[in-house]
Amino acid sequence: MIPDIFGMVDGSTEVCYLHGRKLKCEKALGSDVQIRVPHSNAFIDLNKDFTADLFLSTRSKSGFEFETWINTDGNFTRNYTAKAPENVRQVGQSAFVDFDGDGSQDHLLPVCMDDVCTKSAIYLAKPGQPENVNHLQQVRKLCINDEEDDSALVLFLPSTRF
Repeated sequence: MIPDIFGMVDGSTEVCYLHGRKLKCEKALGSDVQIRVPHSNAFIDLNKDFTADLFLSTRSKSGFEFETWINTDGNFTRNYTAKAPENVRQVGQSAFVDFDGDGSQDHLLPVCMDDVCTKSAIYLAKPGQPENVNHLQQVRKLCINDEEDDSALVLFLPSTRF
């Protein structure tokens, strides 16, 4: 299967995608998991096999989470679920880039440490080995903004208006 579009039925744990120009919905998410709004899901090659895998940004009772689904011969299988870094109050839009030129897609994650985003940070998560696509295994802060130290100003808008 070559994925075209991905979505979720409102209030359901089913995910829907186009397959051969036909809508296909399947139960995929856990019962307490919802796709985040606004989302930052991505079709992206996570394991260097030149196929489009799926990265989901979700929210559950335990907080912000990220799921990776690996595409093997057209079938998606959940590979890993990771939580956002501790003490994060709001999560921004994920971005993927080969930050260090090693051929792997690195996960950039802007976050707010408080409700009004006066304390914010950007995290860089390096993928694990090709067999283990753990995007939050090696998390480190790239930059941080603290209201008491304005030398490196990073401003994010809180997502409460979405």
